Amino acid sequence: MPSPKFLPAMRLPALVLLLFVALAAGGCSHGEPFPVADYLKAPGDLQGNHYVLDGEVDAQLQGKEGVGRLIAVHPLKEKTRLAVFISDSLSANLLVAQRYRFTILVRKGGLLYVTKLDKI
Repeated sequence: MPSPKFLPAMRLPALVLLLFVALAAGGCSHGEPFPVADYLKAPGDLQGNHYVLDGEVDAQLQGKEGVGRLIAVHPLKEKTRLAVFISDSLSANLLVAQRYRFTILVRKGGLLYVTKLDKI
């Protein structure tokens, strides 16, 4: 059995190994899930917060070239539709029924502004 003085020295390599395994396995947190019910009750209360929303594209509601698009998204675990804004700077090619993991920022007035998206 290692001496008590040796135990702290063993913790650092074990912690590094654990972190490496978690990152390699995709165990790193992707952010806090978007609280749909809280948003529907009081969208302004979430202003300035960042969340992750897994959803399926339902329809394009409006778009303006050089600015972006407002799309309707069905959250995967909810029975509602949300409007999210995707800037043209993301160069996203979206199709109805595709599923994405949206990283969103809640802006003034409750606007759900997509900062990143990945197909899931």
